[in-house]
Amino acid sequence: MKYIFFIPDGLGDYPVKELGDKTILEYANVPNLHGVAQKGFCSLLKTVPDGMEPGSDVCGLSLMGFDPKKYYTGRAPLEAASMGVTLKPNEVALRLNTVLIQNEIMADFSGGHPATEKSTEFVHQFNEQISDLGVKIHPGMMYRHLLVIPEELLQEGNGELGLTPPHNISGKEVSPYQPKGKGSALISEIQKRATSFLANGFSLDGFNANSAWVWGNGKAPQLPTFKETYGVDASLISAVDLLRGLGTYLDMEIIKVPGATGYYDTNYTGKAEYAMEALKEKDLVFVHVEATDEAGHNGHVDEKVKAIETCDELIVKPLLKELSSYKEWRFLVTPDHYTPVATRNHVAEPVPFAMCGTGINSNHAQGYSETVAAQLAKEPVVGHELMGQFLHSS
Repeated sequence: MKYIFFIPDGLGDYPVKELGDKTILEYANVPNLHGVAQKGFCSLLKTVPDGMEPGSDVCGLSLMGFDPKKYYTGRAPLEAASMGVTLKPNEVALRLNTVLIQNEIMADFSGGHPATEKSTEFVHQFNEQISDLGVKIHPGMMYRHLLVIPEELLQEGNGELGLTPPHNISGKEVSPYQPKGKGSALISEIQKRATSFLANGFSLDGFNANSAWVWGNGKAPQLPTFKETYGVDASLISAVDLLRGLGTYLDMEIIKVPGATGYYDTNYTGKAEYAMEALKEKDLVFVHVEATDEAGHNGHVDEKVKAIETCDELIVKPLLKELSSYKEWRFLVTPDHYTPVATRNHVAEPVPFAMCGTGINSNHAQGYSETVAAQLAKEPVVGHELMGQFLHSS
């Protein structure tokens, strides 16, 4: 059996007024995704356990078949694995975003989506500005960087360290969301120095960030491998360090596609081509696209529509055609969470999923959308239980 698991990140959405009160999925021209639902099974998936935040880290664990309540330790440790940074037992990893804050408002959680080369230069120079603090930043993709801090430096203060994802406060005043709890003074100092350095010491054309924002703290998780859990060999295609890191911990093959950026301009065709090649050797290939999530965070309705339509034509269509050349196959599509263009942040709402192929019984869906999935769902499938159903149900 050959399997494709397609993840259009943050695709879930609410009805959009300018689209005639249709959701992105209902409005977009996505005949291939509709075909998956019509030929197979469509329902709702609860990717966020009660009491947890709807981040792609928690949701990614759910989608890959592992209970976040049992295995989740934080976002940044997953990104560390993707970047080849091995955390010591006494080290805490955190995400550091370059951001744009204007009039105390989080104007852009990415700082203008800087080119990776320019953002890397910032990290190299800024490390010199904070070397006395005993911490280190490792450069990542675009605005996504990794901060590593010895645990003993995060003991000052009262209560658990509380940090807020910057994409959750887009357009909001930042002061209520500053670091709190143990270690918050150190984190605040790092952010303060970044603001000062970007105002007075660092200048690079096209680099528009004016501060840094730290969040996503955690220590290295202990995870079993995907193969020993599910009995199949898997590959992962994503431009995002978070997903790559999760795949690394699960001992998947990580496939890096040239031109895959994690943004609107990503190499959709390349992702499909590399996935088809990987299927020759692997049982399962995860294909993740971040552009839909970025459009949601930016509040860009047209870009979110365009991203999923491009996915449908350049990824879903050729992969379904390729799968049909195998005797037995299955295809599954699901976002990890909602990222509505109206709210511009993640929402812990059950997401629509659809799967078709060998041995998948139809539940007569009219198409693929939030509304159809809700109408057909008796109750949402528990997130981490879907993988077993996808791989082994008959």
